[in-house]
Amino acid sequence: MDLSELLSILLDNAGKWAQSTITLRLAPGAQETILTIADDGPGLAPDLIPRAFAIGTRFDPATSGSGLGLAIARDIALSYGATLDLLPGQGRGLIARLALPHQNPA
Repeated sequence: MDLSELLSILLDNAGKWAQSTITLRLAPGAQETILTIADDGPGLAPDLIPRAFAIGTRFDPATSGSGLGLAIARDIALSYGATLDLLPGQGRGLIARLALPHQNPA
């Protein structure tokens, strides 16, 4: 349920800002699985990226949203020992990178 909520937030965010394309990639590794969601929107200046996770942060008040989504997504990720980062896109847009650690069987 939490993963569904987290992905919903990230995909909704990418959909709000994408010009025409959203790319989702899943890369399983030995210790963690990396999921990236990239959009081809305007992106964020690197100095604004850390503020994107702050509660209530909205960079464009004309765009729908409450400014809570990324803060909630990061809290969910952290509660599972995962990391969620935002990175500048390749040329345009923004990349949300979620690193999900593999759980050791009990």
